[in-house]
Amino acid sequence: MTEEQESLHARLMLLIPINNLQSAQQEQVLRYAEILDIKKRNYVFRQGDRDNWTFYVLEGELEMFADDQLIKRVVGGEGASFHALAQLQPRQMSARAKTKVKILRLDRGLVDRLLSIENNPGPATPDIEVTEIDIDASGEWLTDM
Repeated sequence: MTEEQESLHARLMLLIPINNLQSAQQEQVLRYAEILDIKKRNYVFRQGDRDNWTFYVLEGELEMFADDQLIKRVVGGEGASFHALAQLQPRQMSARAKTKVKILRLDRGLVDRLLSIENNPGPATPDIEVTEIDIDASGEWLTDM
């Protein structure tokens, strides 16, 4: 694993809800993750967009707008950056870079599948205990009870 991948993996451990996945599933997320470098004043997505992505701010500062009004700022490494940006589809807000930002882009379907596997690991198998009963060879076991 390269230094950049190790750094990204360490960051994945902080991202919600990815931090709840098992290590092997986090590795799978990491394999398909993309890091986007967004220039100042460029948009990550716009209000009304429909897409198949989940976005996290890794570095820099991003502004979230709804109907051209500033709703919040998200700074990489701080509280809100550990949560995915504006998940609802169509997008309820626009995300514009206030500074140069690094964005982690994940396939929403992959994340959803891995989370559903994590939350529903499969049917529970009951524990079965087998006890041997010493039976008289006479065959009259029912009357002996």
